[in-house]
Amino acid sequence: MLQTPSLATGRWRSDAVPEPPLLSVRDLSVTLPTRQGYMKAVDGVSFDVPSGSAFGLVGESGSGKSILLRSILGLLPDGAKVEGQIYLEEQELSALSPKRRALSRGKGISVIFQDPMTALNPVRRIGTQIAEGPIVHSGVKRSAAHARAIELLTEVGIADAAEVARRYPHELSGGMRQRVLIAMALICDPKIILCDEPTTALDVTLQKKVITLLERLCLDRGVALLFVSHDLALVSELCDFVTVMYAGQLVETGLTRQVIDSPRHVYTWALLRSLPTIDGPKVAPLSIGGPALDRVHAPSGCRFHPRCPIAEEPCTTLPYELSEVGQGHRSACIYGDGTLPVPALGDPGGAVR
Repeated sequence: MLQTPSLATGRWRSDAVPEPPLLSVRDLSVTLPTRQGYMKAVDGVSFDVPSGSAFGLVGESGSGKSILLRSILGLLPDGAKVEGQIYLEEQELSALSPKRRALSRGKGISVIFQDPMTALNPVRRIGTQIAEGPIVHSGVKRSAAHARAIELLTEVGIADAAEVARRYPHELSGGMRQRVLIAMALICDPKIILCDEPTTALDVTLQKKVITLLERLCLDRGVALLFVSHDLALVSELCDFVTVMYAGQLVETGLTRQVIDSPRHVYTWALLRSLPTIDGPKVAPLSIGGPALDRVHAPSGCRFHPRCPIAEEPCTTLPYELSEVGQGHRSACIYGDGTLPVPALGDPGGAVR
């Protein structure tokens, strides 16, 4: 039997009274030009992030997670075509001018990028980079902003913060640089922080420390998190809600406990079975086989069906649709009603092919 990590958060219930979402994405599609033609990197995505929650977005590399995140920030490459709406509370970000959209970054929404070494300016001191946000967005005096930067460096667990503020990025370890990015994300008191795989470049010990820090900030400050990762185990430790993404579409979404304990899409099940387990060699992790999806010429029906070991004829033709399979739990799989034939997917030592 699959062993999954215990959840650090348990504040949200399927029967909880819904509140207006802090961040709302509605029918978002992003089309990018490529050498082979136009590719729909994000296709009809809708979800809500409640205030003060941690919301996980999971999928393999190339599933569209980072493009989705950048579309929320308004940082897409030239030639990208965006359709749909993005709301921060009641303000439609997608309708703002580029100048006003830029002003929303840092104050309403902030971001922690994947690689801290490339996200930081190598020729500017740490304290100067952190202090820049309130100087630009709120007109705070440089001395006050720098003092606040030192306070935040201390808050995110950096000893001798005043000394670290005078250093350059190359003088810090990877874990310290990641904590600097978290301090930069907090300096303007945002309502939500977008985390683009912020622990990928860190070892397991540092990953745990960063996840614990993010969880504490979420609880103590009431900041919402949109946490993007390819690691479902990592997301399950931090997030209240999880959405699984494949080939630009959402295939399953719900409370993290619902999705982890009772996956209702074959792709979600396969991601869970690909995790190493505490049983060691008795239960070997599965690999998700099959050919890489041609995103320019995407197949009809369920986009996972070319790789799905139990796909049936309807999977190749039925239109994409997320359907309710439980209270707050939705799936786009024909087995979403709970008839997922897990035993037919192979023995513990097999592979999803």
